[in-house]
Amino acid sequence: MVLDYLKVKIKSLAAEAKIIRDMENKRLLKANRGRQILNLEKTIAKHERAIERLTKQFNSLDDDKKVLSEGITLINRTQLHRSVLELLHRKKNKPRVDQSKIDYHDMVYHGLHNHRVYDVRKESRAALLAYGFIKGYSYSDLEKGAQEEPDWKRICEIAFKYGEFPHSQDVLKTKLKYWKDGTYDKNPSR
Repeated sequence: MVLDYLKVKIKSLAAEAKIIRDMENKRLLKANRGRQILNLEKTIAKHERAIERLTKQFNSLDDDKKVLSEGITLINRTQLHRSVLELLHRKKNKPRVDQSKIDYHDMVYHGLHNHRVYDVRKESRAALLAYGFIKGYSYSDLEKGAQEEPDWKRICEIAFKYGEFPHSQDVLKTKLKYWKDGTYDKNPSR
């Protein structure tokens, strides 16, 4: 088979990982917005308490001090809390969010994340190693600091499918073993 098919596979796996990552971010954003809306009650209560406190401070001032900068500062701070409170009430009344929607977005996020991290990443690694094997690169050059073993069975399947090997998969598995150990030479000069 032509090596271009394997190149397309590698590029499509990279694009798939990017698309999944974008979808993960969207789901996470939706879940976090839902959490913010559910937590608006606490924020609203905080601003209402601040308005009450500032109003009491303003009312406790003498009539002379109410018109001075101290009283004006209290009025401005109270007005700021009122405007924020108005925005929070608009946000609270706009969307209908409950915990089940947040749980759904979290579930989809974790499903996408696990698919990208465990399935797509594993397949990408196998495809890249198969490509390196077919092209004649040494395994040590491709993976210098690998923490865990790749899926050699999958690498063999991909190399057999996309490479032009005239022999069986068993022979290819043996060649892959030698390639992994660094003793395989694709083009022996003997």
